[in-house]
Amino acid sequence: CLVPPDWMEKLLGGYRHYPKAVGVGGAQIRPPEVLSKNKIAQYTQWSILQYPFRLLLIINNHGEYPPGRYASPEYTRAGNTANVSYKKWLFERIGGFDEKLYFPGNVDWEFTLRVSQHQYPVVYRAVFVMHDKPTDLKTFVRKYFMSGRGSYYIFQKYKVPHAYPPRSFSFWFRYHLRGGLVFALFWCLQSLIATFGWYYEALRSHVRAPGLNVRA
Repeated sequence: CLVPPDWMEKLLGGYRHYPKAVGVGGAQIRPPEVLSKNKIAQYTQWSILQYPFRLLLIINNHGEYPPGRYASPEYTRAGNTANVSYKKWLFERIGGFDEKLYFPGNVDWEFTLRVSQHQYPVVYRAVFVMHDKPTDLKTFVRKYFMSGRGSYYIFQKYKVPHAYPPRSFSFWFRYHLRGGLVFALFWCLQSLIATFGWYYEALRSHVRAPGLNVRA
């Protein structure tokens, strides 16, 4: 990851402006030269910045919460460990990362879910980290297969609808059509791969997979 020169200043500024916050973070973007020619990079960045749950945020023109407004982590862009900070006492109090989730599949979102369950406020600031990770098809498949595995683990642990398989295919497909047909097809592929990951983890854990009544 490549951070902007004022990265630490902006994150620390979040705590000064919102003293009740236990965490402050931003989002990640792809390098311009990669975005210009790679459809997978374009899709993943669109997903990061435009995914539907982020429409629930109440933000001002600077892309930040107005004074006094906070959000639980599942309703904020902040939380991805490529660009987030937490107060040390919080990390120690809720036990850090879940070591039973030993593979790279939604590890950071499992952590933010625990933050959310304690109703601790997290603030999003419009600070972006350049995340130059591989964007080839093999990496795409591995990422969402592991995401499906992690989603199954999270669902079993918390019984929350933060997992694959998707509950409403038509809704999510129509939503991704806003980004164009290619993005909608990428989402179909992403969901299919993650669903395989979900059932793989269910079988591996010797637990019968739940029905299709959960949300992506």
